[in-house]
Amino acid sequence: MDIFDLMQRYGYHETGDYSNQVEKAEEELSLSFAEDFRRLLLKYGQFEIGNHELTGVEFDNYLNVVVATKDERQYTHSDTEQMYVIENLGFDGLVIWQNTSGEIFQTVPNKLVKPEKIYSNLQDYFVNEVFV
Repeated sequence: MDIFDLMQRYGYHETGDYSNQVEKAEEELSLSFAEDFRRLLLKYGQFEIGNHELTGVEFDNYLNVVVATKDERQYTHSDTEQMYVIENLGFDGLVIWQNTSGEIFQTVPNKLVKPEKIYSNLQDYFVNEVFV
């Protein structure tokens, strides 16, 4: 089952054309989103899967990938400058990031602690964290 199958079965989303918002977000963060996240953003803009609210480009609040990333970068290791927030778990300061290659990392608010790689891609994150 691929990432779009998971979204169709277990996700909450609306479809649309979010290409302008995605390009603007990438410009503002000075990076390109990983292919899997970018494809989801282009199709859905904003989405939830299971009980996980992921960042996106549709809203201008804490769920916006640009707002969340810029906010969280000030509390974390400089390695996050080449990453973006996909989810703030809302407890213990845990934040989930993705790099432009698609790997998934976790951080806590501490500039000395490097991000910890937890999954190779977004689909693995969904399968192992959302559906446990």
